[in-house]
Amino acid sequence: MGITVYKIKPENEGQRLDNFLLARLKGTPKSHIYGMIRRGSIRVNRKRTKPKYTLQLDDQVSLPFNHQESAAPDLSSLNVTKQIKDSILIDHSDFVALNKPSGVASQPGTNIDYALGDYLHSIFGERFHPVHRLDRGTSGVILFAKHASGARQLQAALNASSCEKVYQTVVGGTWTQNNRIFEFYIDKQGKKMAVCNDGVATRTAIDCLSRKEGFSFLKVQIWQGKMHQIRVTLSHLGHPILADSLYGDVNTSHWQSRWPFLHAGKLGFEYKGKKFEVSAPMNKEQLECLNHLFPSKD
Repeated sequence: MGITVYKIKPENEGQRLDNFLLARLKGTPKSHIYGMIRRGSIRVNRKRTKPKYTLQLDDQVSLPFNHQESAAPDLSSLNVTKQIKDSILIDHSDFVALNKPSGVASQPGTNIDYALGDYLHSIFGERFHPVHRLDRGTSGVILFAKHASGARQLQAALNASSCEKVYQTVVGGTWTQNNRIFEFYIDKQGKKMAVCNDGVATRTAIDCLSRKEGFSFLKVQIWQGKMHQIRVTLSHLGHPILADSLYGDVNTSHWQSRWPFLHAGKLGFEYKGKKFEVSAPMNKEQLECLNHLFPSKD
């Protein structure tokens, strides 16, 4: 059995080992890739390492089998590619900001044929680096960097206390606690997150924009977002997000989507001394649902 060795190029410098491998070993179960890393079958510079290892320029990643990297798939003719191209909000020299459609994965993973990076590659002809992530069902503002060094700087910018992340969501029940900040610890329990006595500290600001007949339209702000932070916080408070089957499963005939009603409407951050405020409109289905649940008085 032969081996395959990848020499890390500038465009992959700074990328995590697991993400580097997931992008190249499409079709290989995620658990199998992580198992090979843990057992030392996959090595970096002939040494065992961890999945979160940050790749450096000229590192050599060795696989215990022959693998010829296939050419990036041409997705240019797909409707979703055209939708993503039309959703680009900013095309900066270092990054793109786009309005992610619900149902499109931010990053590669199990049972995911293509992620946002694959579609962006078909549009621009170059690889992109995810700066942060949104859940697959969440729509709204997301950033991808054009270079690994830019990705690191943008990640630092989004982790700064001055970064503003604002979401809109529809939840079950009548919200009565306007302009409140909730601070909880959350941790993973089984397949989902839960509020607990210790774990990761979170801070979530919630304000009600409208309420009627058992539903509420909320504005939610977070700073350093954690996995499922908004979803688990609202569920814990007794107001699960519409169509979020993992944390509450509240439904209405006015929302036929399989994805939770959660939209990343605004992202404000500072990058290289300049302030950016990126806003993304909700999609047609979201607006129609709002009009039905919270009709204007005019």
